[in-house]
Amino acid sequence: MRIRYENLFLWSPWADMDTSTQILRAQGSPGSPVVLRWQGRRLEGDRLEYNLQTREGVLRNPRGQVDALLLRGGTLEVVPLEKAVERRWVTARQAKNASGDEDLVQWDQVTITTCKEAHPHYRLVAKRVVVFPGRKVVVRSPQVYLGEYNLFTYPFDYVVLLGEKRKEVLANFLPSMAGDGSRGFGVGLEGPIAWDTGTLRVGAMYWSRTGGEGSLRLDQKIGKGLAIYATSAYTYDDVDEDKTWRTSWGLRYRAGGWKMVVGWSQREEVSVEKRAGLTYRGLLWRDPEVSLTGPWWADPATGGWWRLLGSWGTYDEERLRTTRTGVGLEVYGSGPDRQGFRVFWKGLHWRYRYDRPTFDDEGREEDEQRITEGVVGFDWPLGPLSMRTAYVRRWVDGASPMAWDGGVEREDLYQKVRVSLGEGWSVSARGAFDLQESELREMVYQVGLDQDCLRWELTYRDDLQGENDDWAGLRILVTAYPNSPLWVGQKDLADPADPPEDLPGSESEGGEP
Repeated sequence: MRIRYENLFLWSPWADMDTSTQILRAQGSPGSPVVLRWQGRRLEGDRLEYNLQTREGVLRNPRGQVDALLLRGGTLEVVPLEKAVERRWVTARQAKNASGDEDLVQWDQVTITTCKEAHPHYRLVAKRVVVFPGRKVVVRSPQVYLGEYNLFTYPFDYVVLLGEKRKEVLANFLPSMAGDGSRGFGVGLEGPIAWDTGTLRVGAMYWSRTGGEGSLRLDQKIGKGLAIYATSAYTYDDVDEDKTWRTSWGLRYRAGGWKMVVGWSQREEVSVEKRAGLTYRGLLWRDPEVSLTGPWWADPATGGWWRLLGSWGTYDEERLRTTRTGVGLEVYGSGPDRQGFRVFWKGLHWRYRYDRPTFDDEGREEDEQRITEGVVGFDWPLGPLSMRTAYVRRWVDGASPMAWDGGVEREDLYQKVRVSLGEGWSVSARGAFDLQESELREMVYQVGLDQDCLRWELTYRDDLQGENDDWAGLRILVTAYPNSPLWVGQKDLADPADPPEDLPGSESEGGEP
């Protein structure tokens, strides 16, 4: 039997309609469940009762999919927004920005995963899930299972955003594990406290040598394209070899592809790779810094992209206070993939002016610094091996009175080798060779395991310069949401061959706020 009513489509072996109460009832049979098409989604269940007049209904033993999430079991209820507030499914603040005729879904005693196997590699079991159609899914404090093992109960809500351009989770429900040359071995967890227009992210990490660290980050939308943020973190730094509080705050604005950030920071730990194997670490105060990033424009002549950049800021570094103004240009492009062979290139040019002069390496007084960096490389196959070669060259003219943004000329060659071992396993190694010094500066080793819905990455970075900058980390990623943020305590592995994160068509296009 087939029934259609407004945006509701129903297929069922048996159905009955009470015209006096406007209540629709449907019953499935073995092998023939009740099937619903509602708000563009397909749901199955054993038994349905739905009031067409009040838009309230119950589906027993439901199965369905919301974005990449597969949900099963328990009871599904759907009610209008005002009823959801009355029943305290959501708060009045959460409902404030929603459409008045929006329906909300609450799913009780439900199992959630993104794995399609009969026996998923991971799953979440929650007493309650609330679905805001087209906006987000909120899983209330789920139990986390890997295979059949119950690891722990996640103390936060697991929130999946369902925006048109960018779909992501606000935090990863799995813990992070890392090793650091200074901190030792660490284990941590991060999670959000979310509401309709913002989040408070809470993170904690414990290290075997330096003890506990923690962080808080507030993100709050205050208007169309406008948001404020504030962070407070108690962390260890290699500069002072001590732990202290570090704070930052500011606002972000986005309109017409342009992005502007106005931000302040205190005791910010900055880490800047000057060249292969040489990383500057220091403490910085931004008071404030304004950055402007333009939209990507296509270049038909090369098939690449380009955009304009700008910045202005006042900085304190080692008791030196300096004001800097900068304009820049960024380009990126790549060729087609021809049987595993692909060429790519990117470039970045900045011109900075400072309010106090300094002296360059030749003793000349300078109040400007011009930095141009280019990367050219290619992916290429070599039998069973996947190769990636990248040549990096930087030219510096002028000088900066500060150390953190002082340009260093570089000429480096990066070579990565990756081999697939079958059944989802892969290993890779990447070396960074300093062509100016004719010296191998670092090696990065990685073991990966792809399991349909999860990716495990074990990474070890070997510092060959004796600066005690060795580190290791284990990440477990839900592949359906690759934009999950890094956990507190983890280090990001920069690769000069990677394309810009917000390039048109990339996973992270859209972004904040």
